[in-house]
Amino acid sequence: MHYLFFIGLLLVVAPGAYAQNDLPATSQEIVREGVALYQLERAAWISTDLLQARGFPTPQVSGYFSYAAADSVRTLFVGGAGPTAQVLAEYRYPLRAIRPATARAAGPRPLLPRERALLAIRQQSLADLGHIPEAKLPERASFNAVLLSKAARRGCMC
Repeated sequence: MHYLFFIGLLLVVAPGAYAQNDLPATSQEIVREGVALYQLERAAWISTDLLQARGFPTPQVSGYFSYAAADSVRTLFVGGAGPTAQVLAEYRYPLRAIRPATARAAGPRPLLPRERALLAIRQQSLADLGHIPEAKLPERASFNAVLLSKAARRGCMC
C-alpha cells in the first residue's frame, strides 16, 4: 500500500519538478523573443521618424513593416497594392545598433519575394483583426503588425 502512495506522489510531483528544471530555458526564450520584438518595433519607430523628418509624402504609404535579415534589421514603407506594391523607402540598421545615426536609407525598388510574403502576412493579419469583435483600436491609433520569424526568436538579434 505504501508503494502505491509513493508512486502516486511521484506522478503528482514529477511534472512540477520537470517544469521547474525547464524554467531557465523558458525564461531565456521569453527574453530573446522580447528583445527581438523590441528591436523590430524600435526600427519601425525610428524609421517612421526619419521618414517624416525628410518630408516624405506619407499618404503614398499603404503600409510598413520591419523584419530581421541575416545582417540587419530593415523597415520597409510600401506603396500600392497587390502585384503593383513596391518599396517606397527602406531603412536598414546593423544588428544590435538600431539608432538614427546607423540608419541607411534606400529609395524605391521592387519587393523581394520574402518581403512580398511578409507583406501578405501583414495584410492578412489586418483583415483577420477586423473579424475579432473584442479587438478595438483606440481612436487615431493604427495596427502595427510585428513579424517575428523563428530565427529571430532563436536569438539571431540578441
